[in-house]
Amino acid sequence: MLSSKMRKAMVAAAVCAVLAIVGVQVVRLQVERRHRTGCMCRLGNIGRGIIMYSLDVKGSFPPNIPCVWGIEGSTGPSGLYRTFLLCPGSGTSPGEWADADQWMDYIYIRWPTTWEQTPSNYPVMYDRRMSHHRGKGIHVLQRDAGVFWDEGAEWLRRFKAEHPEYKITLPEGCEL
Repeated sequence: MLSSKMRKAMVAAAVCAVLAIVGVQVVRLQVERRHRTGCMCRLGNIGRGIIMYSLDVKGSFPPNIPCVWGIEGSTGPSGLYRTFLLCPGSGTSPGEWADADQWMDYIYIRWPTTWEQTPSNYPVMYDRRMSHHRGKGIHVLQRDAGVFWDEGAEWLRRFKAEHPEYKITLPEGCEL
């Protein structure tokens, strides 16, 4: 039989273990929330940059995202500027500007129409991989520069189904 002191020590140890587990979960959720907020902010900033670009070139969409910052070919600033093309939750490292379409964490859709002719609710950019946010969903930047959370990429799937002529690429890890 265990002594009273031994039972109290075991109960205290069990309570400490439960509190540690709960604490780890709370921290993990806060980090995930911070990553989602950062991703949403980055897409919003990219959206505002695309709007400014289109105003400068008579309503055209940029041929690629580095052009929003006036970067042509492989030249351009390093460091901070390239991290805008990365989702904070991905852990991806930036590559060279010339290959940004390959390494950036977002899929860019360059609509063939002008900015004004493209419906405001059409997607312009969205997360490249479901894993950026633990497979729960993606952020979508719409033509009006609004960014929203798309749980399970359901909205994007519906958009793709309703507009097969656009050949929308679904994020990696997004089952049909």
